Amino acid sequence: MLMTLAGIQSYVFVWQLWFLLAYVCVWMVAGTYLTRWALQRYAELPRSKATVARSFRVNFLSGAAAHLAALTVLGFFTAFAFRGERWWVFVGAALAPVAMLGMSWLVQMNVLSATPRVLGRMLCATTVPLVVLLSLLGVGTAVKARQAHMTNVALDRCLRNQRNLDKYLGNWLRRNLGKPAPTLETIVDEVNVYTRQLQCPGSDMDRPGYLYNSTPNEDDPQSKKIRLVDRCGNHDNVRILIFANGRSGRVSEEEFQAMLKLPENATIRRLDEQDK
Repeated sequence: MLMTLAGIQSYVFVWQLWFLLAYVCVWMVAGTYLTRWALQRYAELPRSKATVARSFRVNFLSGAAAHLAALTVLGFFTAFAFRGERWWVFVGAALAPVAMLGMSWLVQMNVLSATPRVLGRMLCATTVPLVVLLSLLGVGTAVKARQAHMTNVALDRCLRNQRNLDKYLGNWLRRNLGKPAPTLETIVDEVNVYTRQLQCPGSDMDRPGYLYNSTPNEDDPQSKKIRLVDRCGNHDNVRILIFANGRSGRVSEEEFQAMLKLPENATIRRLDEQDK
């Protein structure tokens, strides 16, 4: 199944900058070395002409032009993908390396004025490793970014589901003169809640996906008394919860365990211990 595309910002993470920085360093350092080696071997230039400065200039110009061409092609087809057919992004990803090789060829041809045979060998020694490295890096970071995006989507769905359940619990509270529902299952028949709504969207377990503390509403905006929270294992090292004052959010497992030490969360602590 083709992936569903969200906004570009959903696939951009800070950790990707470190991979980008490492790639640029490899391009500048290793690319310059490979270019100098190729100039001496294939262009048959003496060391006096195949200098580091000249190799850096050829590497930088051909590499910059290649990257610009790849970004242009990828951006063009990605724009089509966001407008309709999602498979256009895969076409762009397939054509981007071709654009890199073609543009690098043109730049090296103008800078070096070498024969096509020499340029072909130069291309294989300099740009092809760059394309392979970029492709591996791009696929790896794209997969990780996709996984992170889907994790955030699952967490957002779970948060919305808990907010809806909290709303239904509030309806029960009003219908029963301030008496909270004894269990989550109680509200299924009383306020038109489907059984599947008691399950966490991020978990495949059939049982209710949340721990529930039967407690009335609280007006204290700083209250940390938990009414509804994810079961252990619904999400990796994350708990989504609803407080008795109506606040909601996500916390790490460590933060959640610290909250359980509060006296007002003794019921949730007991349920969590029984659940593990």
